[in-house]
Amino acid sequence: MLALTGRYGDGWYPWESMSPDEYQRRLALVHDTARAAGRDPEAIVPAAIITMLTARTPAGLRHAIVCPSSALVSAADAAFGYGVVLWLAAQLRRGAGSRPSG
Repeated sequence: MLALTGRYGDGWYPWESMSPDEYQRRLALVHDTARAAGRDPEAIVPAAIITMLTARTPAGLRHAIVCPSSALVSAADAAFGYGVVLWLAAQLRRGAGSRPSG
């Protein structure tokens, strides 16, 4: 699938979490295949899944770690998690403009 992505795809969005080294290795394969097909590898937009657990209390977080399938037990927990995601996205956007390039 990585080779097909490099040859034909506009983006690469892996369905699983992986280490940064594994992500880099797989993206390099996508880029190498794109080059071999005469495509600009930078035209393929990469993405990633960020997995995180959120909870309103330390006990809730312990429960989410031990029993992840039952972590969202209420609408309040789901709303809290969504709020954390929005806050994180805002922090990343704010920091993106202030990072040194290179």
